[in-house]
Amino acid sequence: MTPETIGPYRILETLREGGVSSVYKAVGPSGAAVALKVFSLQLPVPPAVIQLSHPNILQVVATGQEGDRVFLATELFAGTSLERLLEERRLTIPQSIGVLRAVCRGLVFAHARGFVHGHLSPRHVLVSPDVSAVKIADFGPSELDVAAELDTTLRTGAYALGSMHYLAPEQIGRRGAPPDPRSDIYAAGAIFVELLTGRTPVGKLALPSHVNAELPPLTDIVVLRCLERDPEQRYPSAAALLADLDRLEEAMRVRLLSHLRGISRLLGPPGSTRRTVLLAALALLLVALAVAGYLVAAR
Repeated sequence: MTPETIGPYRILETLREGGVSSVYKAVGPSGAAVALKVFSLQLPVPPAVIQLSHPNILQVVATGQEGDRVFLATELFAGTSLERLLEERRLTIPQSIGVLRAVCRGLVFAHARGFVHGHLSPRHVLVSPDVSAVKIADFGPSELDVAAELDTTLRTGAYALGSMHYLAPEQIGRRGAPPDPRSDIYAAGAIFVELLTGRTPVGKLALPSHVNAELPPLTDIVVLRCLERDPEQRYPSAAALLADLDRLEEAMRVRLLSHLRGISRLLGPPGSTRRTVLLAALALLLVALAVAGYLVAAR
């Protein structure tokens, strides 16, 4: 049963229910709407997470506790998780690079202030419907942390249920090392693989450029450096990864221009009969494809 109030917040509707936490749309004392994440198990929440105010980080506006329920109030973001979006559709290569660049900008800001995410995955990346806005969510306690508070033997099981494929090797296991910025770099690389190939990095890694011929070899270099098993061999910082993503974006622009020049040479010079005939044929083909798509959809 949905509670009517939690702390100073009045519940408007349930957004998501889970075994460890639930998220509600609520209204605070100021009248502003928030997303209220309520943990069903006790867990201390560091109030310092409120310090992370950045366009690519979901803003925490308050933390608190009512009885045995700990809650986090965050800004209400009009979007969905990257995990859910990828279940519905694939992103273009420019969109995929853009999402990871936004994630890196958020990580640069957080790491500079001593915060590590530690359980980053597509579930914790929020995107707007047009993918123009990207925010990292859940800095601070995660469902995995809550499970571990109950029993350390639950930690591996919690990982298996959620974000195992995005955890750095040094984090996994009963005596896993505490996460540090390089753990977030590994997670970012794993997310990038899924964005570019549609596959989670499980087992033997298929290089992105082998899966998608449109990707330049630099893509593989970026991914492999993120996913190094030895933390010392990964990017030293999210800023360094962001710099290589900028280079990758430029490489994609150069490749696109090369393709366009090739098409232009194939069509012939402006005003030529060859160019006119080929463009007319292309236009007819596009119309035919659009009509065929309409007919299929109407069945």
